[in-house]
Amino acid sequence: MKLGQLLKKKISEWNEKTKRLFAYEEKDFVSLDLGARYLKGALVKDGKIGELFIEKKGESASAIDFLESKGIHSKEVKFAIKGPETLIRYIPFPKVEKSKLKEIFGYELSKYIPFSSEDVYFDISLLDENYSKDEFLILLAAAKKELIDSILSPFRERRVEVKEISLNNLALLNLFFHCKEKKASNTAIIDLGFSSTLLNLVKGEMPYLSREIKVGCFHLIEKISLVKNLSHDKAEEWLVTSSGVDELIKIGEEPLWELSREVKSSLDYFEMNVGENVEEFYLTGGASSVESVREAISKSLGVKLILWEAAKTLDIKAKSFSFPLQMFSTVIGLSL
Repeated sequence: MKLGQLLKKKISEWNEKTKRLFAYEEKDFVSLDLGARYLKGALVKDGKIGELFIEKKGESASAIDFLESKGIHSKEVKFAIKGPETLIRYIPFPKVEKSKLKEIFGYELSKYIPFSSEDVYFDISLLDENYSKDEFLILLAAAKKELIDSILSPFRERRVEVKEISLNNLALLNLFFHCKEKKASNTAIIDLGFSSTLLNLVKGEMPYLSREIKVGCFHLIEKISLVKNLSHDKAEEWLVTSSGVDELIKIGEEPLWELSREVKSSLDYFEMNVGENVEEFYLTGGASSVESVREAISKSLGVKLILWEAAKTLDIKAKSFSFPLQMFSTVIGLSL
């Protein structure tokens, strides 16, 4: 089993203007983000996202149950994953015959990953044929076989067809390049999740770095729960409803410091190797819609954060949908 069509959309295609932002040529399907706390999904019909849905727990078995409850379990499924058993790398690689690129790269795979090459599924995409006189620039995406097989097993048992597997950061990049007007600015995309935060750095029109930081909303909620002697549910409610930025910064000093340290480390790496600064910072993820959270992270990083509202152009059937659309950035990017 390979990472099925993991890099189906070439990055060179991401920058092309489309007539419809969410156009898709293939038949109806369902996109799923198997998150740590929530299962998030989109039903794509007639080339457009027709409905978004969400429920707690992101395990594939419950995902199938939910698809059946919605009467859409017969649809083909695409899903995105993240976690320490996945990775993305951007690699200069000696120029070879393009038809043999993946085969030749496979022999060198162990040089570029912290896992045994026998233990992963991987795919590559040629980003830049003229990176240098003698090198291509390649995007490598990999995931541990054990992780992929454990996720696929319930789908196979229930005879649900999985048509594509991707990584969350690739879906976010896909959404970014579909929505981004062409310009030369360097950009950071920060996706604040429940258990971790995703970071993508983009140099002009080309992705440069993609990583996962092991700090998320849960770590803020845990601190609030401890300091204010609240249950986790009540602590989460306080996080969402409180407007006290300074108090949040004080309570969440440790996770906010760790998050900012990791982001700044990546920014330093970018600036040292590229010789340019990152100019725009986009924040997405469910808690990004909470102003106090956004301001606390902005102050910790010392940068101005832009709330990423790429999904605003969607025509969602459930007009009374109460969840912030920033929770669905990965799903929308996967659906394009």
